[in-house]
Amino acid sequence: MTSLDAALKLLTDGLLDAARDAAREVARQELQRALARGSDEWITQAEAARRAGVTPQTVRQWLAAGYLGDPGRRGRVNAERLRQYLGPSLVNRVEKDVPFAARELAASVLRKMGGP
Repeated sequence: MTSLDAALKLLTDGLLDAARDAAREVARQELQRALARGSDEWITQAEAARRAGVTPQTVRQWLAAGYLGDPGRRGRVNAERLRQYLGPSLVNRVEKDVPFAARELAASVLRKMGGP
């Protein structure tokens, strides 16, 4: 092995060590960010309802339907899943939920009015 080869090997080894150290540091920082987020990542159903502008019962229905993923401890809601669900197409998703309740309400009103 020539002195040039030895110098290249030393340089390569140093670069690999530096790359490993940098990767470990990035992973450590990401883990710290995830842990910091974790404290408010799961919110109560009441807080989820407040953020969404709906009742807690609606949030429970969304959880039961699987729209917000699996509930956490004590029925908590994942805040990120709620944000995703409340995205721009919320109206479309709510319209899919409304027909059953609307049909029930319409049937009830028709029965009281003597309809079919």
